[in-house]
Amino acid sequence: MAVIGSGPAGLTAASDLARRGFRPTVFEALPVAGGMLAAGIPAFRMPRAALEADIAAIVASGVEIRTGTALGRDVTLDALFADGYEAVFLATGAGKPVSPGLPGEDADGVIASLEFFRRVNLGEAPALGKGRRSGGRRTGGHRGRPHGDPAEGVLQVIVFSRFAKNALPAFPGGSPRPRRGRRFQVRGPSR
Repeated sequence: MAVIGSGPAGLTAASDLARRGFRPTVFEALPVAGGMLAAGIPAFRMPRAALEADIAAIVASGVEIRTGTALGRDVTLDALFADGYEAVFLATGAGKPVSPGLPGEDADGVIASLEFFRRVNLGEAPALGKGRRSGGRRTGGHRGRPHGDPAEGVLQVIVFSRFAKNALPAFPGGSPRPRRGRRFQVRGPSR
């Protein structure tokens, strides 16, 4: 069995297959296993030690994980079947940002939250100026929050969200508190 993607669905499928006696191989496009768990969620929300322990347990159960291997770029479905895989489970996830549909969201200096955290979590340095704009989605509020403070020196953070400021899922019942010296704004619908 081949599993494409090592996010929650891919890791769960591979783990379940291993428990049933199969020897699945997981193919992950990113350089690390875990998909958006590793690349799209900040460490303060998804502790890396816990994620790494879970992945190590899955590997110990008989699952092979090949990182840096993208479907279409490094491997094809035809090639997997030709290599002897009898079935392929596609668990490519939801790694594409959802646009809030705001004017100017494609302007220079605006970066989608998923892309920002992917870069930070994979050790790449997002280009930040004195101000930084971030798009928020399901957990909109934490997108503007730093991770190991990649926003060091940033004086203003503006989070654009489809949620009203008082309804951000990351901050139930309130709004985020900025770090000293930073201006933090949340812009979204006035519901």
